[in-house]
Amino acid sequence: MCIRDNYRIFAPLSLFASYSYNHSTYANDVRDSQGALLVATNGKTVVDSPEHMVKGEIVFEQSGFTGRVGADYMSKRYFTYLDDESVSPRVLVDASIGYRFTGDGALHGVAIEGNVTNLTDKKYIGTVGSNGFTASGDNQTLLAGAPRQFFVSLKKGF
Repeated sequence: MCIRDNYRIFAPLSLFASYSYNHSTYANDVRDSQGALLVATNGKTVVDSPEHMVKGEIVFEQSGFTGRVGADYMSKRYFTYLDDESVSPRVLVDASIGYRFTGDGALHGVAIEGNVTNLTDKKYIGTVGSNGFTASGDNQTLLAGAPRQFFVSLKKGF
């Protein structure tokens, strides 16, 4: 299930929000060719599938200026088929500010924007299972998420 919407509060201010709910489970156990049980996965949550994801953003746009702040939440994710190991939920915050020149002249169409990703420099696991998944235990490849990063963009529209 996914819900998302964008609302303009008043002329320069708008809000965006989205929510996803995922309840994916395995329908069967893993058995060998003779039918003997190898791994009891029936009813377990599918690996690397968060149950909840939420995103929100506030945007201000007026007279060439733009500012935005957004947050992205992801609930815990299991990285074993038996749901005995997981990575913690996380919230990431991003922000940007910019200006677009209008009117005539050399600066017409020029825009400059500054962005910060992972504004709070949150330490989190970005990728799970890049080397596959196991039935149980903590024998996984867990990759760190990106640290805080700053970007400046300069654009010219023609």
